[in-house]
Amino acid sequence: MNRRLFALLPWMAVVGAAWGQSRSADVLYTFRESTPVRAFRVGDECFVPIDAADYWGWKAERKGNTAKVDAEGKTVSVPSRVVGGRECIALRKAVSLLGADSEWVATTDTLRVFAPLKKLSVSGGRVTATAPISVKASGYALSGPDRAVIDFEGARLSDDTKLELPKGARATQYRPNVVRLILEVPYVPVSPGMGGVTDREIALDIKPADLPEVKEEPQDFGPIPPITPPVRTTQRSTEPAPLSFVVSTDTGNKTVLQLPLQGRMQGPATFAKLDPSTLEITLPFVSGFVASDFISPTSAIVSAETVQKGFDTVLTLRLARPMGAEVSTSAQGVQIVLVKPTVGDGKLAGKVVIVDPGHGGHDGGAKSGGAREKDLTLSISKLLTEELVKAGATVIMTRKTDVFIPLGVRSDISNRNHADLYLSVHINSTGGSGSQSGTISFHHKGNEVGKLLAECIQAEMAKVNKLPNKGVWSDGRIYQSGFAVLRNTRQPAAVLLELGFINHPRDRARMQTQDFKTKIAAAIVKGVRNFLGDSAE
Repeated sequence: MNRRLFALLPWMAVVGAAWGQSRSADVLYTFRESTPVRAFRVGDECFVPIDAADYWGWKAERKGNTAKVDAEGKTVSVPSRVVGGRECIALRKAVSLLGADSEWVATTDTLRVFAPLKKLSVSGGRVTATAPISVKASGYALSGPDRAVIDFEGARLSDDTKLELPKGARATQYRPNVVRLILEVPYVPVSPGMGGVTDREIALDIKPADLPEVKEEPQDFGPIPPITPPVRTTQRSTEPAPLSFVVSTDTGNKTVLQLPLQGRMQGPATFAKLDPSTLEITLPFVSGFVASDFISPTSAIVSAETVQKGFDTVLTLRLARPMGAEVSTSAQGVQIVLVKPTVGDGKLAGKVVIVDPGHGGHDGGAKSGGAREKDLTLSISKLLTEELVKAGATVIMTRKTDVFIPLGVRSDISNRNHADLYLSVHINSTGGSGSQSGTISFHHKGNEVGKLLAECIQAEMAKVNKLPNKGVWSDGRIYQSGFAVLRNTRQPAAVLLELGFINHPRDRARMQTQDFKTKIAAAIVKGVRNFLGDSAE
């Protein structure tokens, strides 16, 4: 008998006993977000589709009941099976062979993969960490008292972790997947990329804060002065102080604001978009307020409000219209960049819009319960086209009948016609009888204009679709290079809309109703209007 097959037999017996009980599962791989492609829980094992493993940079090749996996600098052989109609690999087995660990989150079908740190040391002004699989290190300086903090996301401390830490340094399990190193001395992280270094072996430089010179500056946390040490305070100020805004750029299409907070903020600000026109910025350990007679320094901002949450101040900015936003932190405070898309001149009328119904012809797309993706996307796209034409847009459909259109041709149609917007309509599926439900709007990775358009459309669809709102995603979460139609379309205002999951009974029933089709088409147009700044109804 083949020795490798003999070694797999106990595992095969366990899986065989539970084979009829496979369930949809999510995967949290170290520091990354939930894997957007469905995995399968079979007993205590987790199977992931081979192509989905590309999301983590893995390469797998299946041969029979095993697969060769190249991952994290190693090559391992793991069991492979077809689950839910897709070729899959045994993830927990692979993770174990790579030297890492995994666990099912209690009462859920979510698998968390983490890296037990092998070593964490501080010596000679350098922090080093080693792990069997990649973790992400981010560092920043705090004051009151002065100290450096470095977080290792996707990591765990274990009994085998070798800690070589000097006096005044300690390592803790800050969160289930975050190890935090605290240096309670006036150190400042100075290595390039302290905003997020990702590797299995990490080396970060730190320097005492009172050194006269630092040659390297951080790349991701803005201009930390190399000569002036951080402002030292003996305690956090509890007296609220007014927040001020300094406008450095205001061109109509782009606004840059500075929020001076030198010496007041401990750690980087966090940022969220509550909706396409509302920003929420959390300022850690800042006690501040916006004056009651606040007058906006720019027409891009309508109002500003603050609320105190624990030690933090939460600043809410309401914008005059949906805009792209970027928030960054430096030693001086917070910088806010607001960008109006160049296509957003306030009018939908006159715009050239590509409406792309997914699949068609011999490519039926997803199907379940007698419904086919290609039919749903075409019927909804026709209604969408009608609504856009009523608004004065020039609309070009990539297909108007049940025909097959290659992906390359779809983006070529958009490029040749110099379209202003590209709307690709799809229906999602996870195969089998899935538990995933809801609507997702995709943009191409790194495309802030497309992201803003996706945010505007998603916000409107969520009001009418009566399905879960799964949010706005980058297509880099699905494929490393993103979706072909978004990648090859030269128009930045391009989105791919997954309106629901055809293999979920509730989603499928809802999407087949005329009420859904009519309302979702109108909602997409409303989202486009919001993106453009068009208030006409």
